Amino acid sequence: MQNQKGFTLMELMVVMVIIGILIGIAVPSYNKVTATAEKRACEANKRTIKGAVQAYILENNGSIENNELDIAELDSFFDGGEVPQMHFS
Repeated sequence: MQNQKGFTLMELMVVMVIIGILIGIAVPSYNKVTATAEKRACEANKRTIKGAVQAYILENNGSIENNELDIAELDSFFDGGEVPQMHFS
């Protein structure tokens, strides 16, 4: 029985603690990066929509009738033909 190969319980526990510490560091960093990416995507979408509204106004004699604009009317002003959407998880 002296020549059995394998890991001791203590070795396995140390590995589990190290993995837990690494996960504890990685998850908050990942969440921060994800939140920053979502914020930047929203800012880019706002700039794109602003540009489309300006193009719409220029093509419609410098005004928006009744101060209302149906978002579907802007589709032709976007690459791909539709207004960008932001989906949050």
